[in-house]
Amino acid sequence: MRAAWRGHVPEHLGEILANFGGCPDRAAGYRAGTNCFASAGTPLVAAEYGDDGRGEAKALGLGAALVKAAFAVGFLVWALSEALTPSAMTYFAGGDPETFAAAVGFSRLRAASAPAVVGAAALNGALRGVGDARAALDAAALAGVVNVLLDLALIWQLGLNPDGAALATAAAEWAAAAYLFARFESRRRQLAAAALPVAEGLGAFATAAAATLLRTLALQAFLAGTTAFIASNAADPTTALAAHLVLKQFYLVLSFATDALAVAN
Repeated sequence: MRAAWRGHVPEHLGEILANFGGCPDRAAGYRAGTNCFASAGTPLVAAEYGDDGRGEAKALGLGAALVKAAFAVGFLVWALSEALTPSAMTYFAGGDPETFAAAVGFSRLRAASAPAVVGAAALNGALRGVGDARAALDAAALAGVVNVLLDLALIWQLGLNPDGAALATAAAEWAAAAYLFARFESRRRQLAAAALPVAEGLGAFATAAAATLLRTLALQAFLAGTTAFIASNAADPTTALAAHLVLKQFYLVLSFATDALAVAN
């Protein structure tokens, strides 16, 4: 649905895909780069929770500190993206100025959900740590419904095209984050669990997340560098970037599938 608007201009499809080739790199970059709030946060919260659940209040307090830190990081990413998007996109996009400007606008709108994405990662990690693995599935289902409904309204009815797709996705991610936050806060308040100071929560988290964060940033740097290299050096950047974007989406599908298997185990 996010790409459905492109069907209205098939004669320019390759050029449009080329211009939007850098947008997934950046969106996936801040998502993957901050997913350590979930992958490292879960075992930390689970350790406080304990096998018998007697440490739930302390676990939720630690989770609350991680959530605060995650939202702060998300707002920082949003601010940096807003400032750096035009110059950063020159390394990724090809084609004419009109579609380049559309790609910059799309990327900025998508970045508006950075706080929600990073915050939701921490919320998922904290909830999993206290035994609520269902929360992530419920939030994803909600986001999917919101995304599809808004795609239909904004793209097909209002004709907002790429901006409509970006707004729909950003709104869906905020809806998922709001749902997870309400679910987490409801559980924390039932136990009157006080949030730990952010600095105290981040001390143990930084140690646990360092290796994961380094690995993820290295992978994202490679993917972004590949896109930039193609945009700068390909004989036909438009065709090369379009093909690269399609293949990269296939890679992301396989990546999500293997991540799902890892979580299931």
